[in-house]
Amino acid sequence: MRRRLQQRRSTLARERSQRLEQMQQCADELRAPLEQARSTLALAAPFVQVETAARSSGYLSILSGWIPARDLKRATAALRRNLEHPFRIEARDPTAEERPLVPSYLPTGALMAPFATLVRQYGIPRYGEVDPTVLFAITFLVMFGMMFGDIGHGLTITLVAWLARHRLGSFTPFVIGAGLSATLFGLLYGSLFGYEHVIDAIWIPPLSDPLYMLSVALAWGIGFLLLISAICIYNRFVQGAIGEALFDTNGLVSTLLYLSLLYGLFRLYREGTFGIAAASISGGSLLVLFRYRMKQAAGPLTERLLIALIETFEALTGYIANTLSFLRVAAFSLNHVALAIAVFTLAGMIESIHGHILMVVFGNLFILVLEGAIVTIQALRLEYYEGFSRFYSGDGTRFDPLLLPAENMP
Repeated sequence: MRRRLQQRRSTLARERSQRLEQMQQCADELRAPLEQARSTLALAAPFVQVETAARSSGYLSILSGWIPARDLKRATAALRRNLEHPFRIEARDPTAEERPLVPSYLPTGALMAPFATLVRQYGIPRYGEVDPTVLFAITFLVMFGMMFGDIGHGLTITLVAWLARHRLGSFTPFVIGAGLSATLFGLLYGSLFGYEHVIDAIWIPPLSDPLYMLSVALAWGIGFLLLISAICIYNRFVQGAIGEALFDTNGLVSTLLYLSLLYGLFRLYREGTFGIAAASISGGSLLVLFRYRMKQAAGPLTERLLIALIETFEALTGYIANTLSFLRVAAFSLNHVALAIAVFTLAGMIESIHGHILMVVFGNLFILVLEGAIVTIQALRLEYYEGFSRFYSGDGTRFDPLLLPAENMP
């Protein structure tokens, strides 16, 4: 049986060798035409994408499409270098009817790539809209640092992100930026792995004055919402929606209502009176919003009245709720200190020095992992729901250039 198996094995080896030789001969014979066919198909693929955008008659051809305005001169120069025959290139801005069809060009570098990815999880900006990637990156990092300010934790995040940069890939700048922001605010708070008496605070330890921290978070939220409203108004003007830019939610009249309410409440806090000017502007803005909603609503009069009343009230309460939502920025900065105090309290109850050190180390790891994840989620929530939902439609189309395969280019 062993001899038969050995003979069978030798026979199979000879047959395999012969087959491999035949396959190699076949490959040598067909390699050139197959590579030529592959090259032809690869070069033809972009023309399939072009579809009806290309027309030709004899020696005359025309190609229409979209190109970023910043690349127009470069494309013209490239055509002059590569085309032997005369050509003419014409470019114009899209008409109002074409604007919904125009793709959005989203240039991003390595630093902005992870933030752009998170922005696109919400959607692609329409043509002409403000791309919120840079705004998102700055405000997210600031809020993360405010809620998670600690020198030790921030440097740990930065070090881990750098060591794991191959696994994190394009998200490495995102994590490093979050770590550096936490480190910066840790310096401002004077916090090092939860210890607030090792170094002096440049600004203020959060738990030393919670009301002040809440007022700072409130001021941050007000500034954030005003900036978002300004972008919303700009986007609507760019799209030609003048009525919406002026009278719709987050429009000019809504922003005026918000500012007048803020001014009136500030006077009420400082002087005990809301003020005639603030009350007049607030009341007038509400009436204008109500009238606009009445005009936009359809149906019987009573139904229109009810819809307009509800939507006007919703616009008013929306600003209040969104502003108060930013109090969580201060709440989590206080929570960070409170967790550190809890860890140190538990560590102080342990008599063994080794047990004390282990409790402090593992307690800081617990804070780093758990609260770091929660703070990231809360910062993203503020960006998406208090920010993007106000001005960012997210239903645009991304510009994808027509490309030839690089290996087939001369």
